[in-house]
Amino acid sequence: MEFIHYADGEALSCTSIEPAALTDPAASGTDRARVVIMHGAGIGSQQRSLPLARDFAAAGHASLAFDFSGHGRSSGTLEELSLERRLRQALAVIEAFTGRAVLVVPERDEVIPPEVTAGIEQALRAKSRFSKMVLDGADHQLGRWLTEHPEHRARLVALMTDPALSTSGDLAGPGTSPG
Repeated sequence: MEFIHYADGEALSCTSIEPAALTDPAASGTDRARVVIMHGAGIGSQQRSLPLARDFAAAGHASLAFDFSGHGRSSGTLEELSLERRLRQALAVIEAFTGRAVLVVPERDEVIPPEVTAGIEQALRAKSRFSKMVLDGADHQLGRWLTEHPEHRARLVALMTDPALSTSGDLAGPGTSPG
């Protein structure tokens, strides 16, 4: 389902993908992962994130991908977008979700300052059960990396949707390390 979320003076284009049916009918909606996927900068858009969003929906978890302002079908211009505005927009979209949160970051990121990631992490810790996962071998263009490595994407979805790992704490598995 496509919709617009208004934040930071912009109309952010969003796509929500709901699971066809819960894989475990006994699980309540609040215990299931709700995934917010953020694309990279430059010419990135939510389109690159949709395969991952569909993988989560196939595993029974609602997901949402969105375009930052100046990208895709969102309002604004790329020239007006800063890391500070990206943080505000990301936090506004995240505010719509409750429950468990997992921040997935690449092993190396030469573009996003650690302070920006820390700000998102702090906001997630304040409002939800929080875990962090670092994808070993991945770089700043995480969406592209996951598209090019479907085996890692499948492992990520499996690890994040494992009911045994639904508590707070950092997640680790093959190809990942705790945050």
